[in-house]
Amino acid sequence: MPTQRFATAVVHPTLRFDKGADPAGPILVSGLAVPWSTTVDLNWWGDTVEFAPGSIEPKTAGHIKFLLDHANHGIGFGVAFKNAPEGLWCQLAIPRDELEDSDTAAAVRQMRNGVRDALSIGVALDEYESEPHETVRGA
Repeated sequence: MPTQRFATAVVHPTLRFDKGADPAGPILVSGLAVPWSTTVDLNWWGDTVEFAPGSIEPKTAGHIKFLLDHANHGIGFGVAFKNAPEGLWCQLAIPRDELEDSDTAAAVRQMRNGVRDALSIGVALDEYESEPHETVRGA
């Protein structure tokens, strides 16, 4: 199968924000990163994606970057990933030094206030199955 370079999926709101017990320590964000066997939107023009249970297994949590809005704007890194029956759960850390960046500070404020309440992942797909879908055009 050909490799699809990048896919994104927005999952249901599960984000948990934790300032942490240590005021100098990182801000922790956790949530469901990938729901298994659930069709989710891949993009704004109607494509969808569904991940098989266990199909994503990050090898080294700290090598996973936490990006702001899928841009090359790192705000943190992975701490832990756990496969569960419902999907892949993650815990991410945002070092407090990153709050000096105004975009990062705004994103953290929005997470704390519940404005940002879900995760959206980016993955490289090594294998995938594709099904055609109907294109509906306006009348």
